[in-house]
Amino acid sequence: MRVLKSFSGPGGSPMALIQLEPKTGRSHQLRVQCAKRHLPIVGDQTYGDFGQNRAFAKLTGEKRLFLHSRSTRFNYTIGGKAQAFAAEAPLPPEFDL
Repeated sequence: MRVLKSFSGPGGSPMALIQLEPKTGRSHQLRVQCAKRHLPIVGDQTYGDFGQNRAFAKLTGEKRLFLHSRSTRFNYTIGGKAQAFAAEAPLPPEFDL
């Protein structure tokens, strides 16, 4: 985990934009691990802080899950040939709070 930016959220609560690197492709891995460490992802309706999500949505008008894959890379084999996949995507504008 790497903190990219920290700031005050609704009601002065601390918030941060962080970079995470999953170790497996397990479903909800980052969301579960963040919640376990009391670092819920904004807008997460399953594992998040529901009061903070409501306050954030009221303040910003944003109701989405604030989880984004900036880059994805993996290797795979198809037809006996090794292949590589890579994709990059800039942060959405709503992440620039």
